[in-house]
This record gives sequence, C-alpha cells and structure tokens, in this order.
Amino acid sequence: MTSPKQIIQPRRAKRPLRRRRNAHGATTPSYRTTEKNQYRYDQLKPKRLPARTTVRQLISGWEIGRPIGEGQTTVVCEAFSAHAPDAQQAVYTIKFLKEEFQRNRFAQEALIQEGRLGQVLNNPHVVSVLAAGLEQAPYYLVMPYLRGETLRDYLLERHKVDVPVALSVIRQITRAILALGDAGYVHLNLKPGKILISPEGCVTLLDLANVRLFDRLHPLPLRDFQGTYAYAAPERFSDRQPLTPSSDVYSLGILFYELLVGKVPFLARSVDDFIHCHREAPLPPFGSNVPPAVVKLIQRMTSKLPIRRPLASEVLNEVIALEIEYHKGLFLDNKSA
Repeated sequence: MTSPKQIIQPRRAKRPLRRRRNAHGATTPSYRTTEKNQYRYDQLKPKRLPARTTVRQLISGWEIGRPIGEGQTTVVCEAFSAHAPDAQQAVYTIKFLKEEFQRNRFAQEALIQEGRLGQVLNNPHVVSVLAAGLEQAPYYLVMPYLRGETLRDYLLERHKVDVPVALSVIRQITRAILALGDAGYVHLNLKPGKILISPEGCVTLLDLANVRLFDRLHPLPLRDFQGTYAYAAPERFSDRQPLTPSSDVYSLGILFYELLVGKVPFLARSVDDFIHCHREAPLPPFGSNVPPAVVKLIQRMTSKLPIRRPLASEVLNEVIALEIEYHKGLFLDNKSA
C-alpha cells in the first residue's frame, strides 16, 4: 500500500505577477518591499508632487492670475512678473500642464515642442514664447497676453463673414503656415479653435503642440493621426502618403469655405463617413455672394490629390491679388457658379 509521502503531488502553478495601474494608466509590476528589490520598486513607483503642493506654487518668478482657457492637458491663465514693480506691472499669459499630467511623457513632449518652436519662430501671426520652464516639472510657457476671441467664437456669433474679412483671415493664416514650413513643420490641426482674432482684425495661430516635422519620403502611421476629422486632408487617412505642407493647404481651404458659407463642407457621423467625403465628395455649392475667382481658389486648395493643390506661397499671392481686386470693385457684381 502506498504511503501518503509516496504520492506524487502536482506542482503548484506560479501565481502570475500582480500588476497595478499607475496614475497615468500604465501598468507596473507590484513587488514586495524587501531589501533585494526595494531599489527596483522605488524606480518603478510613479513619483508624485509633494502633498498640498500645487503647480501654481511651484512656478517661481510668476504670479498666476485668473484662468482664461483650458485644454485637455493644459491650463492657460493670466500671469504677472513677481519681480516687476507694481507701477510697471504687465499682463502675460502662462500655459502649464495640469497637475495630473505633470508626469505624463506625451504631454511633456508636446509642451516642450511648443515652447521651443515658439522661441525660434519670429512671425507676427504665430504666438511667441517669451519664457519657459522646459527642463523639469512643473513645465510651463509664458506668452504675450493677446486680446480677442477665437475664430470659433467669432463664427458662432456671426455665422459667416464677408469676402474681404475672409480674405484677410486666410492671408494671415497662410503667412503662419509659411513660417512653419520654412522651419520644416506642418501644423496638421488647423481649425477655428486654434486661431485668435483681435478686435483690430489681427490673426494669430495659437497652438503648436501637435505640429510635426514633414518628411516627403516617409509616411506617418495612421495610428498616429492628430487633428480634427472635419478639416483633415484625404492623405491624412492613409499610412502610405508622406506628410507635406499641402495637407495644411487643404485644411486652410476647408476653413476658407467655412468662413464664407458658415459651416464646414462635410458633416459626418463617423470616421468612415468623413474619410469618404474627403476622398470622394465634391464641395457643396457656395453662396451667391462668393465671387467665382474665390470659388476656383478654394476648389484648387481642396483638391483630393496633394500634387494638384497650390503651394502655400501661391495661395498667399492669389489671396493678396484677390484682396486688391475686391477693393477696386473689379468683381463686386459677379455671381459664383
């Protein structure tokens, strides 16, 4: 008779390593805090800001005022220099990461890129960065305080604009695109919410967090899509075509249409519907107030094939010529087709 000791016991399966989710959604192994793995545990444990410490308190040299805007990962507030006398106090704009994103690598990289580009680019239609904290948390940017409203709010109040106003807006945004292109970048997210218009009519491109270096040889993977579907060029939905400034020209043409008609040309309920519209559907009819020369320019800018679109410099020259013709009254009575 076999004794209990002689019975072969099955080997116990090893318990899988427990994993826990940190504050940023990533999973990290859960180790017991023994002397053998204490160092590794400390390295994997996410570092947090000290208790009862806010980002506002950690930004030195600036007094942060009331909030004036908020994005997915950032907050924008008024700011005052802590070293300037009260009599010479000026208002600035400070943009910093929200506390829950101070340790998020992707949010950090986006703000750092925006800060470096804003310090390098010298164009009146691109927001400039006067000071920045880009070496360690808390990350922040200090920019001029610009009066006005976003083009999105501007259109919500007025629905659409007259031809000379639309030409002026497109001319200034085109100059901003050219400045980015000269530095080797494409914006990829042109839309009314990213554009500020002042009471005097000056237009400024605000957000540079999602700009990308364009490469005529290597396409961008479709999984890395950034932008808004209603304004995206057809090639943005393919992982076989490289990024070029012509993608921004297409988005600018969609914005041009929206300014004159009062709505974007393609409204869809799903991503697939947007892809079909941008690849196959023609632009809807324009209003009778849009001159034929302007219609033809927008149609060329929104061509389905990037090679058929005009360059940004050509768009700028044509818009300036149209402004001159309009103010001379050369096509005031023309009707669009």
